[in-house]
Amino acid sequence: MKKNIAKLLVMCICIGSINTAAFGAQPVLANEVSANKEITEEEVLKEIAEGTAKVTNEVVDISSVTEEMIMEDVGLRNHMEKLAHAVPYATNSTSNTGSIHTTTVESASGDIIKYYSTPTINITVGDLGKTGPSDFIVDISCIASTTVNGQEENDWNAYILYKNNKVSLGCGENSVFTRPVNVSGTHKESGGVVSVMIGIFASIYELDSLASILDAFTSIQDYRSTTIGNDGGQVSIAKGDVRALSAEFDGVLSEDREIANVNTSFSAKENLEYEFETVAAAQWSYDIYYGVGAPRPSDSDSLEVDVNYLYLP
Repeated sequence: MKKNIAKLLVMCICIGSINTAAFGAQPVLANEVSANKEITEEEVLKEIAEGTAKVTNEVVDISSVTEEMIMEDVGLRNHMEKLAHAVPYATNSTSNTGSIHTTTVESASGDIIKYYSTPTINITVGDLGKTGPSDFIVDISCIASTTVNGQEENDWNAYILYKNNKVSLGCGENSVFTRPVNVSGTHKESGGVVSVMIGIFASIYELDSLASILDAFTSIQDYRSTTIGNDGGQVSIAKGDVRALSAEFDGVLSEDREIANVNTSFSAKENLEYEFETVAAAQWSYDIYYGVGAPRPSDSDSLEVDVNYLYLP
């Protein structure tokens, strides 16, 4: 379930820093010819709204990115470097990275604008013992960048948005959640923090594998679509052994490194006398909108991530 992209991203950084003498002179890109033009963000958005610009949306799997693509596309190369630096390394922490979403705008004046955006998810959990609950933290974010005629434009707003966010959390054997999910961070909120929270009660000896936790996430989504609909619903942590949680919250992720921090706590259900390793997992489901004013999503996707942790008696 985890995507091992670290080597590919490191390769991309290396390619970006290779002396051009090794390849000969770097080719002049077509969209760099008009690099001195000063088209504004407002002009671009107006052309998009009026239909006078050619707009192309594309989804690129990171594993399909080639050396040739990186060398020919300055914006893609810079975006891949950002992704490489965004992967954290910590104990009991794992990340996963989605596809690269791009929008290319060919303006009436011949300017080429490219928007890049990639969703990322990170999970961090603490080892469990007899002393009390541990933190269960999931960060969802996006890495975004924009180029105009091959030049990075850091002051332009992002064009690709992630909305209708749902994050599911599952803890492993002998673990139970001890408080409701809270959402914080730098993302744009459009209403209440958590609008729907659904939980699954299970024996402490269930959900002892990644597959079983992902099955629980599927059950939550089925329950959401068939029972709750748009009426909302809540689960009380105090009522039983909640082993999987799903929180739906209002908010938007779009700008570079905007983060929604989805966090709760979990603890050991019983004080067992032996040490063992188990697994925690999270899933982020989201809708993808191209353009701030888009009336409906163009696509939906999800990212999963998992990490092992210890029960320490």
